[in-house]
Order: sequence, then structure tokens, then C-alpha cells
Amino acid sequence: MNSETCLIIGAGQAASQLAFSLRKEGWLGPITLLGAEAEAPYQKPVLSKEFLFSEKTADDIAIKSTGAYEKKAIHVQRHAVVTKIDRATKQVTLSDGQQLHYDKLAICTGATPRHLTIEGYNKANIFYLNSFIDAQSLRSMISVQQPKKAVIVGGGFIGLEIASSLRKLNIDVTLIETESRILARVSAPEISSYFTALHQQAGVNIILNTKVTAFKGSDTVSGVECDNGAHFDADLVIVGIGVTPNSMLAEEAKLEVNHGIVVDAQGQTSDPDIVAAGDCTVQFHPQSGRHLRIESIQNAVFQAKKAAATLCQKTMPTEETPWFWSDQYQTKLQIAGLSLRYTHTIKRGINDKFSLWYFDGEQLQAVDCVNNPKDFLFAKKVLTKHLPLDQNKLKAQDTPLEETCQSELEPV
Repeated sequence: MNSETCLIIGAGQAASQLAFSLRKEGWLGPITLLGAEAEAPYQKPVLSKEFLFSEKTADDIAIKSTGAYEKKAIHVQRHAVVTKIDRATKQVTLSDGQQLHYDKLAICTGATPRHLTIEGYNKANIFYLNSFIDAQSLRSMISVQQPKKAVIVGGGFIGLEIASSLRKLNIDVTLIETESRILARVSAPEISSYFTALHQQAGVNIILNTKVTAFKGSDTVSGVECDNGAHFDADLVIVGIGVTPNSMLAEEAKLEVNHGIVVDAQGQTSDPDIVAAGDCTVQFHPQSGRHLRIESIQNAVFQAKKAAATLCQKTMPTEETPWFWSDQYQTKLQIAGLSLRYTHTIKRGINDKFSLWYFDGEQLQAVDCVNNPKDFLFAKKVLTKHLPLDQNKLKAQDTPLEETCQSELEPV
């Protein structure tokens, strides 16, 4: 460990965290981040939010300053596209033919947006928001062409956050979702209803149970056609229909891959000299009883810390409650836990400040908090410590949260 070389493929949140965590855990040898983009590691969540109506640069949204990497002797190699991992010789090959040796390797390659291949998919002004260049191109298009009408395909968090940003720019927005409600894959109907109303009040036209079948126009998109015959004018289209893990390098290197790079609780892959972290990975989660791929900054950071400890022959606590957030207009949604299976929910609060508690029988699974950070912090503690709650007390709106816990818990 004193003189060994660690290569990190990727330059996102997981990669950056893993590099700094390696130094914290005592790694003394060379560390190199191999990033395919021209930019140093940056914060992706802002790309669908304030970045679109600001003048922020890549430096403004950097995860760490250039000086921070230099201080820890972490080399960030940009425009470094890895094309092959050779486990036998412990080398990676770059697109320019360069070959780099590693003693330990970390794969933090993230995920790529799913693309539509329908009629007209390659027309101008159709965007997928995943990188700094994507966001910069979209921002430039909005600034120069000043579009009047936008269609967003997909009613998940990315689509809704972009809808919020575009409405702040006074762009007419139609959002098309194939499911019967927005956020259908991640939340209960009550949350979907709340955010539907929020966006409709802001002027967003939400179309449900509808599939986009074609993008119309000459070279530039001018409209969107759907399977029910509906047509929507658009001089801007943004597609947000989920992502696919970037696991091809790992698969070609014969690592275990199953809808993502399979890692254990400590970030270890099927090769003892290779770890992985972030959106490219799939991991067993005791709460759900199955392997999951969790797309969140929190998960990327926690996995990276564990993977770094593993490379330094240390271990970390294997479990942390997953949490997420989304900012839309002036509303903040914070989620603790995973609502993959639940038998019922309990709502606390009213109007624009409330929380929704997901239970599987007696066991709390997750909590969605709308403009309610206190409930969010309480829920995280309860979920992390697997503490039982008195559901009758939880239903009583005037009962303090601390009194609903059947075990001793520090006040929030």
C-alpha cells in the first residue's frame, strides 16, 4: 500500500470521494483519476436545476478545487477514455493507445441516459441531460434561440426538476409520462398527486398514460407525436427516461455483472484487486432482500468510502440508510429509506409541509418529507437504528415525533 498505484476509472462524485478517502485511510502510493470529460469532477445534481438559468462554469460546480487534488497528490487525467481492462497484466488501455499499470483499480463509471430510437430521434434540439456539456449545450440553446415551447419526456425526478427550471424561464412546458402518474416508480400516489398539483399550478401541462412515438420537423424538432394520436408543438425536447449502468468495461474484463457491476458490502468486485462504486454498481440491500442499483449522491459517496477502506485493507460499517432529495420550485422533497414494498402509509402534516411514512406491516421502510427537514432527520435515525414506531401515536398529529419511538432516541 505504501508504493502501490491506484487507478480510478471515472471522475464523478464516487471517483472523487474514493480518491480523497484513500488518502484519509493512509494510501501513500500514486492515485490517478481517469476522466473521459474535459472538466474536473463536478456536481451533477445542479445541472437540472439552477445551472440552466445561471452563468455558472465548471469551476463553480466543481466537487473539489484543483488545489485540493494537488494538495493530496491526486492526479486528475482528463480526456482519458478507458477502452480496456486487462486483469492478467493489471493494465488499462486508453483510447489514444496509452497503457497504464495499476496495483489496485476502482471502477466508478456511472451511468448513461437511456435513449429513444423512435422516428426523428436524431433531430437538433433534442437533449439528454447527463454531463456538463449536455447542460451547457442546453443552456446555450435556451439563451440563443429562446424557445417558447418545450416537451419533456419522462415524469421522474430529472424531468420534473427540468420542468421547474424551464418554467422559471417562462418556457411553456408539456411533460409526457407513460405511467398513470408521475414518480410512479419511486413514491406513493399521495406524493405523485402533490407534485402533479405543484407543477400544474406552475403551468406545466402533464400528460399521463401516453407514449411518444415520433419527433417531427425537418432538421430541428418542431413537434412530438404520441401513440394516442396527440401532437404537441415543441422547439425544445428533453428526454429523461432513466439510465443504464456503464458496466461494459467490467463485463468485457469478465467481472461479475448483473444489471450493474456486482459488489459486496465493502465495494469489492469479483476481482480482489478491483473495487467499484456509484451508479455503475449493484449491491445486495438487506432491507429489500435483493440486489439493487441505487442512483444517488449519498450512495455514491458511501460506497466510495467503503471501497477506499477495502483497498487499504480496512472495513467500514456496511449499512447506511439510503437517502435522496429533489428541489422543484420552492419545494424540497427529502426521502429516507426505500419504499420498494409497503402495505400502507401514514401521513403527518398538511398542505405544503408534511411527511409520508411507508410501513410493511409493523416495519418502517421509508419516509418522504415535503418541506419538512425535521421529520427527515428523525426518520433517518429511526431507519438507521431499525427502531420500532408506535403507529397509533404517529397518526396522532399532535403527538411529538420523539414520543412515537418505542426506544430511546436522541431529540432531533
